Amino acid sequence: MIIGTLEIRNFGKIHHIVTHCRPGMNEICGSNDQGKSTILDTLPALIGGATGVRVEPLRHGAAKGEVSATITQDEKDEAIDAEFFKVGDFLMTRRFKRGAKDSSGRLSITAEGDSKILLSDLKSFLSIFTFDPLKFSRQSSAEQIAILKQLAGPEFMAELDRLDAAIVTAKAERADAKGKLKLLGKIAPPEKERCKPVEAEAIAAELRKAEATNRETERATRSIDQADEEIAHRTRQVAGLRDSLLAAEAALTESKAARAEMVDPVAMLDTSSILDRLGAASAVNTLAAQWDDYDRRIEESTAFAKDANAKEIAVERLQEDRETFALTAKLPIEGLRWDHDGVWLAAMPWDALSSSGALMLSARIGMALNPRFRVMRIQDGTLLDNDRFQQLEALCDEYGYQIFVETVGKGHSEHAIEIFEGERVDAPSF
Repeated sequence: MIIGTLEIRNFGKIHHIVTHCRPGMNEICGSNDQGKSTILDTLPALIGGATGVRVEPLRHGAAKGEVSATITQDEKDEAIDAEFFKVGDFLMTRRFKRGAKDSSGRLSITAEGDSKILLSDLKSFLSIFTFDPLKFSRQSSAEQIAILKQLAGPEFMAELDRLDAAIVTAKAERADAKGKLKLLGKIAPPEKERCKPVEAEAIAAELRKAEATNRETERATRSIDQADEEIAHRTRQVAGLRDSLLAAEAALTESKAARAEMVDPVAMLDTSSILDRLGAASAVNTLAAQWDDYDRRIEESTAFAKDANAKEIAVERLQEDRETFALTAKLPIEGLRWDHDGVWLAAMPWDALSSSGALMLSARIGMALNPRFRVMRIQDGTLLDNDRFQQLEALCDEYGYQIFVETVGKGHSEHAIEIFEGERVDAPSF
């Protein structure tokens, strides 16, 4: 469907204009602040009311105003949607009244015969007026992708969003694994050779046992010394006291008998080596603990590295899945796709397209967004040179589209309508 006739009365800067719109490029030209933008604003205002325009809908001083348009269909519509084609042509009129509670105006639709137009269809018409192919060709990748998503459909976008969420999660897990690995830092082994830990308490017990043995040996030695002294004393008594010889000999015999019953003590144990071992136990155990910690950190590092590598592979696979899935988007233009790096046409990034190529591709995207209502606006046609204007004209002819263009100054086409102070300078038919 395209616009056949457009009539504007007391809307914005326009007093009264009737225009027979032509298929293809419809150019509105003239100096600034003359009402060109108002004419382009009437298109979304007709469908969406005052909320669809940038200006106060009523002309200054006017109590009432209206915008009406005949919407016509042709063989392009029948090829696109045979059911919708049965709606037939219809007239849309939106009337505005100053002081009315509903500032969006009142819409009336008159269709041929018993034909009806649904509100959902009107909303789809309104969405196309937010798309300006010249503006789209200059937008950021994020803004372009947001529009392209409308072409891919809700089911495709739900799966793509799921993959994007999975990638975000996998990246977070990968960063966590790498963070743990980084916290471990560089792992250096202890400076001294590896050793086994020792039981300091066992060494201390061994020392206590040796010391007890030595004390017993010392006691036995003292007893033997005392016995030897006793024997010497008795011997001196025998030598000095012949009269007491018998008694002394008896005592001597008794002392010898007592001495014979005594067991010789064991040799004194050397505890210096035990003391050395006990003194070194703390250092040995510290070194052993260092080696244990080294082994643990190596084990952790290996596990973290393995985990980080697994997360890295998971991210790469998810990104590959996403890129592969993104290629399955059923976009109406062959080779058109997008990813995290931006919009692409086959292997060529958007930024690498010529300005003319980007504009033509943008226009085709806009046409694909709403194949039923084949009307678009370009609000800054001054940026178009003659070649690009003619290219757009040819594209409109190919796809049966209308593009309304606002141009400051002289227009590109002999069919351009010049606006001066809200009126047409001349009145040729589009």
